[in-house]
Amino acid sequence: MTEIRHRKQAPFLGVSGLGGGPASYVSTIVPKLNYMDEVFDIQTWIGGYGGPNVSRNAGAQVRQNGLNLGNTGYGGSSKFVNLRDDDGDFSRQVSSLSRTSNLTGNADSKTFTFSCWVFWNDHAVGTNAYCVKGSDYSGTAFAIEIGANGTVSLYGWEPNSNTKMLDAYSGSPYFLTEGQWHHVLISIDMANSSNRYVYIDDVNKTSSLTWDVYSNQNINLAPSGTETHRIGTNMANAAGSSMIGWMAHLYLDHTYRDLSTESNRRLFRTAAGQPVTNLASLNPIIYIPMNDVTAGPGKNLGTGGDFFPRNITGDTNTATQGPFVDTTFGPETGEDGDGGMVWIKDYGANGYNHMLYDTVRGPLKQLYSDDASAQGNEANTLKAFNRDGYTVGPSNLVNKKEDKIVGYSWKKSEGFFDIIEYTGNNSSTQTIAHNLKAVPGVIMVKCTSESQDWAVYHSGLATANNDAPAKQLRLNATDAAQATSDYWNGFYPTATQFQVGNNDRVNKNGATYIAYIYGGGPDPNAGCAYFNANGGIRLGNGINSTDLMAGTGDFTAECFFRAESQTQGGIFSLGKNAQFETNRGRSITLGYNWNSDDQVFVFGANMGSSEIKTKEPGNFLLNQWYHAAIVKESNVLKLYINGRLQQFSNASQGYSDTYDYENIYVLIGGYYNTSNMFDGMVSNFRYTKGQALYTADFKPPTKTLTTTSQGAIPSNVKILCLTEASNVNGAVVSPNIVAGTINDGTIWSTKYSGTVTSKHAIFDGTTTSYADSQSGTQTLTFSPAITASSIRFNMSSGSSQTLTWQVNGGSSQSQSYQVQQWYDVVSSETTVSSITFTVGGSTAFYAIDVDGVYLKDPMPGQVQANRGGKCSPFTDPNSQKFGLNRDQEIIKCGVYKSDGSAGLSMIDDIGFKPQWILTKKTNATGDWIIMDTMRGWHHTTNRYLAANSSADEQGPGNYGWPYERGAFPGQSSTLSGTNDDIVWMAIRSADGELEKKHTDGFKTFGLSKGGEQEYDPAYSPEYYGAMRAGLTTSPGFTRGFPVDHAWFREPASNDQIMVGSREWGDGMVGYTAYNYTHGGVDTSFDWQSNVGWRKNSGTGDLHQSWMWKNGRDFQSLIYPGGLNGHIGAVSKPKSLQHHLDGEPEMVIVKNLDYASGNHWAVYHKYSQAVDGTGTPENYWGKLDENHAWDNTGSAWNTVWNGTAPTKTHFTIGANINVQGGANNLTEAYYMQALLFRSVTGISKLGSYIGNGSTTGPEITLGFKPRVLIIKCSSHTGNWMLFDSYRENTSGNTWYIYINTQMVQVSNAGLYEVTDTTFKLISTNSDVNQDGYRYIYYAHS
Repeated sequence: MTEIRHRKQAPFLGVSGLGGGPASYVSTIVPKLNYMDEVFDIQTWIGGYGGPNVSRNAGAQVRQNGLNLGNTGYGGSSKFVNLRDDDGDFSRQVSSLSRTSNLTGNADSKTFTFSCWVFWNDHAVGTNAYCVKGSDYSGTAFAIEIGANGTVSLYGWEPNSNTKMLDAYSGSPYFLTEGQWHHVLISIDMANSSNRYVYIDDVNKTSSLTWDVYSNQNINLAPSGTETHRIGTNMANAAGSSMIGWMAHLYLDHTYRDLSTESNRRLFRTAAGQPVTNLASLNPIIYIPMNDVTAGPGKNLGTGGDFFPRNITGDTNTATQGPFVDTTFGPETGEDGDGGMVWIKDYGANGYNHMLYDTVRGPLKQLYSDDASAQGNEANTLKAFNRDGYTVGPSNLVNKKEDKIVGYSWKKSEGFFDIIEYTGNNSSTQTIAHNLKAVPGVIMVKCTSESQDWAVYHSGLATANNDAPAKQLRLNATDAAQATSDYWNGFYPTATQFQVGNNDRVNKNGATYIAYIYGGGPDPNAGCAYFNANGGIRLGNGINSTDLMAGTGDFTAECFFRAESQTQGGIFSLGKNAQFETNRGRSITLGYNWNSDDQVFVFGANMGSSEIKTKEPGNFLLNQWYHAAIVKESNVLKLYINGRLQQFSNASQGYSDTYDYENIYVLIGGYYNTSNMFDGMVSNFRYTKGQALYTADFKPPTKTLTTTSQGAIPSNVKILCLTEASNVNGAVVSPNIVAGTINDGTIWSTKYSGTVTSKHAIFDGTTTSYADSQSGTQTLTFSPAITASSIRFNMSSGSSQTLTWQVNGGSSQSQSYQVQQWYDVVSSETTVSSITFTVGGSTAFYAIDVDGVYLKDPMPGQVQANRGGKCSPFTDPNSQKFGLNRDQEIIKCGVYKSDGSAGLSMIDDIGFKPQWILTKKTNATGDWIIMDTMRGWHHTTNRYLAANSSADEQGPGNYGWPYERGAFPGQSSTLSGTNDDIVWMAIRSADGELEKKHTDGFKTFGLSKGGEQEYDPAYSPEYYGAMRAGLTTSPGFTRGFPVDHAWFREPASNDQIMVGSREWGDGMVGYTAYNYTHGGVDTSFDWQSNVGWRKNSGTGDLHQSWMWKNGRDFQSLIYPGGLNGHIGAVSKPKSLQHHLDGEPEMVIVKNLDYASGNHWAVYHKYSQAVDGTGTPENYWGKLDENHAWDNTGSAWNTVWNGTAPTKTHFTIGANINVQGGANNLTEAYYMQALLFRSVTGISKLGSYIGNGSTTGPEITLGFKPRVLIIKCSSHTGNWMLFDSYRENTSGNTWYIYINTQMVQVSNAGLYEVTDTTFKLISTNSDVNQDGYRYIYYAHS
């Protein structure tokens, strides 16, 4: 086998000048990271804005995204920002470090040594790394400047004089490059012009400076009067003068060192290019590491004293514009990163390629998804892979000024993503080892050494009649899938390897290749049988058996099915006898496409010729897996599809069914009379007697069914088959149920593993029909012989005939028989090797009973093919190892056929909410479509990128939108035509089930004022570009995370709270104080930022925003309120899936489309009792009114349907406030739902009883609240909104009525807060009336 090179990062993975480059090592994937935000990320930014100069294509960007891609960026530093205000000038956004008192031990000196590490984003504006002045003299006394374009300059003046005695500066070529760390080391002795050194990155640059003035005088390091010292800005600290980037390990002392002596340089920089971090031992005046969050950015470990953050509003220790300690980015190199791939696209302009970089090939080496070219090597593109993301340079290819850029990042992680580089050998079979440790769903291969088209393997190309390895797609082309054997060699990829053939695109001799390997492939061990509409599998254990008979009790019959055509057929049936009764009244059947209406139907007991069908045609896509469960619970027959209770065509969600089921046979792949067989695949059939496994909406199983999964009791599971890929014929069943082979029709008792033969092979499965009528003599031969105490026979045809038999060739016995009556052949223990029968007329055996277990002549099974492990309804369990419990899937690959009439363009039910999806038509030409939630994939108009094209994003159009379990279909023929086969790969959004547990409320909730850059020290936000009105990714409200839901209003004016959400897109959800419909399209509602939301225009200082991010404590979701196949029944109670990973304690729902009179409906767990007891699900509040919680009238029980939320679902009734509209995606009413949950240290919901006293109740939260909402639930009272932006140390100063548009209200204090509680100190009836109950929501 050809040697495969697995490479990971060298000791320093970056470009030349950063400390090294890539090297070859054996690659491993770190399995410990299992949260969504650790393995995948989407970044958007405005190109060219590392800094404020909009006249040049400049500015590197460090995209900090939480992915440990490389080994650069360790050690920590402090981040300096210099941002524009709303009107484009620099009137406010600046940060620096200052000291406005004398440095202890400081003095004028002819000698000094200065050292600093600096990362410059934009050289457009030069500034001082360090400068000082005194109060007795207006000018600067001493400065070390890092100037425009990366120059280095030194300036010094004589004490108390205007005489410059030091003036040195560099020119072109420039010393410092944007987008990488540099070490500046300077040592000066003014008494000797030979004793001066400037080293940049350990390279002597002294002679490259122009030394205009160099006098034998003291440098004014300690000017007279009060000293003022600045770091990261000029002495005036003028607006716009701050550096833009990071700084670390700033050092200054009064000692000269000969830096030509290497040992003197090693005091500050190691031979490996690392910072020396124990510089305090040199006894300097200044040594500020700038990397200690607790100490702050200005902590001086030298003798001089501390510096403090300062912005232009004044020198203070609490300046809000930074600089901020950034522990995730510094000048040191550390342990190797985990590696990964970054995909960058300029989506604001035509003509820019998709640029793909990976850690195996190293920075600056790009491939193009839209082009066949060999690997390129462009300067100033992706410059480094960091421990927390990556760095892009100022190149137009990845960072063009004012263009919108998107970057997708995958981190190498078991079950999710891997990268392999290999060399071609042109053999017909080359096996490539990989480390995904899961079956791949997609493999993208590109030749890097020469021009070759991309080759793409997709597991979804595996269908009933052809295999995925026989087809390939081209990522850089629009053509359909091509059938060829020289790409994947007919080999299904495994969890450890894949194969390539001898096609030049994948295996040219001597050429080098890169393979991007994605998880989400099929479970290789899951069973799956393909039926081609010609036959099925019959299981059972005989006449009069009670083991399968459900009687009048509960049962569950379920399976996964996937239709290959719209042929009418039964998926499975349970019946009384082998013919399943021509009268359907004695069987239960699940079928597909009855009357060619593309619906799933159920034939139940006593329905006669009628059927109950799912309500709406067109909800089932071909080539897509569905889970179906027929459940009988307390004499009600129900149907669940993908975990959703279905509404039948007769408008019911259940069918009254008191029939005594005598089902003793099960037919898979057909229904009741063995006609109309299913054309498709069936997997994981399970029949559970005596249990209704599903009593409410549920998450469909994601792994192979067992006798205990979903709460099944093993003794109740009577049949469980089609579960094993290696043996599609295997049936795992309870002990006294027939097991054995299925597809040849021979079904054996577990008591007998031999064979039975006869003259006419009645029992060997070769008959072509159920009954083999035959007269004459025939012999049943048992091999080996069977020992039994009782053998009986039963005939299926003929009447009043005489049957004669001999056991083991012995004496003859005879019996006149009736059809379907039992007659003894052996009545005492006998070893039997043969039984010879002679019939007096045409007849056939129905069954033979051996010691109570039946051998019978079943209908021959006609499984067309075993597709187990290839077309599985499950992804490989090794790809389902994410989240806190390591049981969640985050990537999935599949295929579906677009609807023939609606032009459906997206997969309907993925099982999770995707944030990124890639789709491609395989039967016809079409683009590779990329949709993602950061650029804008939402309910209103959307735009897509084509991976095969350099065009900008296309649209707008109706291209579908994501929801909690998949993506709703779009209505655009641009993405899919009629009956197109479409493969897809989806990556899950971050949610509560995938969120790493933390106690930092800033990660999921924030406050902001319009145009403000409110940075938090713990975050060092990615956004440091110019704040310019109208730029899409320049958010008007910022918080440091991608915002999923937001409120905003102007508190000081009569105004209403406006509401928006990422899922609703560029449209306003509505106003909390009104019951109107949504506000239509508002282009200022923009969500294309990683650190905030809304365009900056119109969000001045007077506005304020409250912002949430989806996680364990909060979730925003949009759902259609009248849809059957997608979320349940029309205008019927339904359960909606959520991903909080815990029970929602408050739910707020707003109908966005109902014309008038609808309200913001509110559920609160503690609205009826402080301890959460009572029946809060029978009450509802109204966010837009001051009314008490209500359970009167006709509406109350139709809001929440009397059902409390669960860990996975919340339930809505048929009330117009929570659902409604027509049963289609176009006319359905859409609903905004907000879910809140208590999470220790982050959020808290509860209630209290007022006492009407100024020493009111004190509520323990466990944190200091940043926002607090209070509402009286027992009586009339306003919704009170408090937050830390508008409060003083004694409590709140201002509050807002959520339910009105009144100006904010001033009050000396309604409550007091501590670090863990809030306490009522007012008798105001809105918060503390004696005996009233108040609900609250608080967030840290």
